[in-house]
Amino acid sequence: MPRNLAESDIKAFRNRLCTMAEKLFAERGPQAVTMRELARELGVSAMTPYRYFHDKEEILAAVRAAAFDRFAAALEVAATVKGSSVVRANAVGRAYVDFAFRESDAYKLMFDINQPDAARFPDLARAGRRA
Repeated sequence: MPRNLAESDIKAFRNRLCTMAEKLFAERGPQAVTMRELARELGVSAMTPYRYFHDKEEILAAVRAAAFDRFAAALEVAATVKGSSVVRANAVGRAYVDFAFRESDAYKLMFDINQPDAARFPDLARAGRRA
């Protein structure tokens, strides 16, 4: 009988799964991000990821939403720089480029994968609008 997990346990495993998905995507491309491969990399049964996410698309949407949120946060901080609109625009532009280089794997995930079903992934749609 499976044990009941605390919310913190669920969140921690979901985060581990998303981190691994981003790593696999970066190292081997989107075809490498499978439920079975994620389970193997995390040392869990092949069915374990399904306890936390419906499918691969849901995992990628979660990873992409988190990346868009980090990207948006960097741009929002840059937009608060004191100075003229030109100074702020330059700061935002630098933040954009800095993010693209600093988090190149996340940047690729954000813009190289198309998940058109916004109704299925409302958090991804929200994060994309924010960015």
